Amino acid sequence: MLIIRKMPGKQISIELNFLKGVRKIYRIKPIKYYIDFRMDKGKLNIAKFRSDEGILQPKLAQEMIKKNLIYISKDKETSLLHHDLISFFRQLGAKVYLLDLCRYCAIEGYITGTTNRFLLYHGEKVCTTCAKKEIEQEMRFRNIAFSDKILDILKRVRDVDKVLKMFDPAYDVIKDSKLTLIDRMPADSKSVSVPLCDVSMPKHLRSYLSHIGIKELMPVQMLAIEAGLLEQRNLLVSSATASGKTLVAEMAAEISLNNKKKVIYLSPLVALTNQKYEDFKRKWGKTHSISIRVGMSRIKSKEDLIIIDTDLRADIIIGTYEGIDYILRSGTPLGDVGCVVIDEIHMLSDVDRGYRLSGLIMRLKTFYPEAQFIGLSATIGNSMELAEELDMTPVVYDKRPIPLERHIIFKDEGKKKEVIKRIVVKEWQNVSKFGFHGQTMIFTNSRLKCSQFSNYLNSKGIKAAGYHSGLSYFERKKIENNYWKQKIHCVVTTAALSAGVDFPSSVVILESVAMGAKPISVGEFHQMLGRAGRPGYHEYGKVYLLIDPLRKICNEPEDKLAFSLLTGTIENVDVELTDEQELEELLACHATGYSNVPDFNKNALWPLPMEKSKILEQHKFLKGNFVSTFGKATARSFLSIKEATQIRQSLKKDPLQTAVCLLPFDNVYLSSAFQSMLDTNSLRLFSGEVLEKIENADAIAKLPLSARDIALKIFMDFFVCECDNPFCEHPPQKISYMLLDLRISGFSPKQITAYFGKEYSLLLYGGDVFSYLDQVVHKLEAIERIAIAFNKPEVAKKAEEYIRKIEG
Repeated sequence: MLIIRKMPGKQISIELNFLKGVRKIYRIKPIKYYIDFRMDKGKLNIAKFRSDEGILQPKLAQEMIKKNLIYISKDKETSLLHHDLISFFRQLGAKVYLLDLCRYCAIEGYITGTTNRFLLYHGEKVCTTCAKKEIEQEMRFRNIAFSDKILDILKRVRDVDKVLKMFDPAYDVIKDSKLTLIDRMPADSKSVSVPLCDVSMPKHLRSYLSHIGIKELMPVQMLAIEAGLLEQRNLLVSSATASGKTLVAEMAAEISLNNKKKVIYLSPLVALTNQKYEDFKRKWGKTHSISIRVGMSRIKSKEDLIIIDTDLRADIIIGTYEGIDYILRSGTPLGDVGCVVIDEIHMLSDVDRGYRLSGLIMRLKTFYPEAQFIGLSATIGNSMELAEELDMTPVVYDKRPIPLERHIIFKDEGKKKEVIKRIVVKEWQNVSKFGFHGQTMIFTNSRLKCSQFSNYLNSKGIKAAGYHSGLSYFERKKIENNYWKQKIHCVVTTAALSAGVDFPSSVVILESVAMGAKPISVGEFHQMLGRAGRPGYHEYGKVYLLIDPLRKICNEPEDKLAFSLLTGTIENVDVELTDEQELEELLACHATGYSNVPDFNKNALWPLPMEKSKILEQHKFLKGNFVSTFGKATARSFLSIKEATQIRQSLKKDPLQTAVCLLPFDNVYLSSAFQSMLDTNSLRLFSGEVLEKIENADAIAKLPLSARDIALKIFMDFFVCECDNPFCEHPPQKISYMLLDLRISGFSPKQITAYFGKEYSLLLYGGDVFSYLDQVVHKLEAIERIAIAFNKPEVAKKAEEYIRKIEG
């Protein structure tokens, strides 16, 4: 075939692009020929025929034209000759067609037809490759990593200029959701719920389900029944948030209760445990006793929950992992257990808590081999493999109950607040067919940002609340109730609370793709987006990722991390213990008082090295095959072997000094005014950037007088020490001592934060102070136990006195 284009700048000269054996005209390098025409009585005649190599006979041009299909470019310049060219080619008996060509390809020497599925760029039709190049160039200019997900937007919008607006900081992308939409995750349209009356089940179970208003069973619930739920098989249920997996656990619990056996329900978070406790109270409270076991705060406050339902004889015991494990490590039996539910079982992969959950499951399976174990999660990459390792039958349902849209917005850090405000307001104005306003859950990476964003939104007339584990029970409960009653437009929460806590949100915003200072995993990302959209409340959910292209998290650009989350697969749940963790778990097994400790390995995901019991014995945690008082104190306090040894070696020191060395307080921030005066990008007092300025006399001397006074006061009170190390551990410890001295003097957490703000222009958040005081109390309690174990009553008494004063 021959592709005809008019030569630029020449009146009647054309370019013949010869394509041999080509079916698809896309980025083809042609053999080029050229014809110079002359007009003869109003018609075109060949004046000269040539190639890049020289002059050719005009007769060869005519023969070539007769043998090939002719496509004439529809570009503006060639279109001026369309009439004459068509007449000329048809005189020679050729078949002639018009064709759109990509001008950008032509500039590079390629021929690309754009007749089908063309894209627009500056009003011209261009090919996908050239459109991609223009977008990549703009993204490089904006310092944004390219992703094929952007091509998905381009293919949908089909306009390069519109896509480029995504990267323009001044453009209001909220106006056009097509520009931010990355993809849609569809709902399950094929599977249907089954009416309860059509499902074969025991009468008592049907009665329970009817009592709580269940009229039909969702697909995952039917899959669980088919997998042996009613026959009390162990199940690992992996399905999306709001797909109905919690009811699977409730059905197993009801069967156990009907058999006069106890139910243990495990969850990772105090907030989630409280929710389950209240939910189960509503459902079973009139017929069964229910208790809760969590590590409640020891800091006395009018706003905290006073738990009275802690009876281990209860029919249903709901607890955090540590709350239940404490009972086992104390050697206390739980009774005749018929069902154990492990919520958020993917926490097995958590670096800090996974090994303890693994040990807890191992101990529960060893003590209660006849019980039915139900594991629940929305994010397991290796469900089949994990189910086999746990001796469970896998129940996998990866469909969503309602569709989900995923959006990405590129904005620098300073403009994220305004974008969030726009999304929240727009969503609240949307009322679903079920009659509910759209509500937004905003995930950020610190309690500090929770306060900053919620304060900003409230200042703009938006009802927002910061929600995190540093709040008291009643503060969290009030927010939850107001959210359910639609009295709050949005909640701002930390990524750590992405799992489990139930807020009926239509939109989720990820203000950051970090959890603390580290990037979130794909599994954690799916936990967060799973909070968007709730059946019976919303038609679909939406997730927005707000990305600052200039921001880096662990030396990785935030945009690159975001695209890896959007395209990545959920990680496998794996258990791997360090040597120190093996020793801790081995000691925990000894502490239970079980007669044959090697039996635990029959139910272990990570078999424990029993020979390491000799190490525990050498360090006085064991006496022969029995746990020592020191070992019991260590296991009950959830201390690592290293921490316990450090406490033991520090029994001559003041208990508060030992606690502070184990647990210094470092959540200290600069006030915005002081940060501005220091001219630093960091808010954290103990960041390298701020420390360099605080500890540099020349830098302090150059500060404004007011800032100089503050910086000198901070330096003199916290940074002057005999240590030669410029970044030693003493400054955080000194702040810790001051914080604890204020508390012992009777200051409330709120008064402590006010004191640091007034005296040092430093921000300490109430939730962080509250949490720290609570952790110090637990460390002092561990010191007290170990002091008693080594017959140091004066140390134990001193620790107990500190506990009483800090508790208030």
